Amino acid sequence: MLPLLDPKNDYIFKRLFAQSPELLSDLINSIRYDQPPITITDILNPNISGEDLHAKEIVLDVLAKDGFGVQYNIEIQVRKQTYWGERSLYYSSRLISEQLESGQSYREMKHVICIHLLDFDLFPEHPEQASWRFELRDQHIPDVVLTKAQQIDILELDKADRLQLAPTALKNWVDLFEHWQEQHIMAQLTHTPVMTVLQSLEQMSQTKEERLRALARERAVWDYNTEIQVAEERGEQRGLEKGLEKGKKAMQTLLRTLIEARFGQPLPDWVLSRLRTATPEQLQQWGISLTRAQRLEDIFEA
Repeated sequence: MLPLLDPKNDYIFKRLFAQSPELLSDLINSIRYDQPPITITDILNPNISGEDLHAKEIVLDVLAKDGFGVQYNIEIQVRKQTYWGERSLYYSSRLISEQLESGQSYREMKHVICIHLLDFDLFPEHPEQASWRFELRDQHIPDVVLTKAQQIDILELDKADRLQLAPTALKNWVDLFEHWQEQHIMAQLTHTPVMTVLQSLEQMSQTKEERLRALARERAVWDYNTEIQVAEERGEQRGLEKGLEKGKKAMQTLLRTLIEARFGQPLPDWVLSRLRTATPEQLQQWGISLTRAQRLEDIFEA
């Protein structure tokens, strides 16, 4: 029997839930267990195209709505992207703004709830909390809510696993995403929807086509992450080089000012030339020599 595919692979995640509204409903209700339960009636983007599979810059998500027209966008992410919060807010806002056409009333706008399952700690400074909900509230009186039309739910999976969340359903979902390869933990699952998803995952994992598509998706994401890492490293290197050059120019300017002040005259061309071509180490040594130099030549003899 082939090993199970990773349910955190966003292609596998979408395959598991995009065709099963009842399972998606349970996942949402388990994450938002403090809210009235909902029933997903429509999956709005059930298909995965070849372009989606190989796209490096997107996360495959599941967009759905319940019987009241509330939209839910669910996605799983394994890498913390730069400006992650801004990205989430932008996408959530787009889902809201795209609802209304010209002439429609704001009262026709439906709520949008984005749910992010993260396989990294978004808020490492708060190790005691793994579940978050953001909405528009007053800074001084948090009980005053401007609107619930836009909500972002976040579940930090690794942190939730460490904290051993109390609700059985949610704990079972976390166990699936974090321990799918550990048979002794999978054998302890008791929540029926999670067990159903596990069975689907087992079936998918034995299919050559699904394994190849999952691998293609992993490769696309890996390529994207590598490109980002290389770009960041190049940026850091350019920043370091720029910083060193800026520091060198500051040292040159300071040493020139000190020498002119010491000898009370503009510097000759040969001194300016030496300052321009000097290394930071030479500039530092000349600065020390300046303290005991009796003439210009004494500075540069060290």
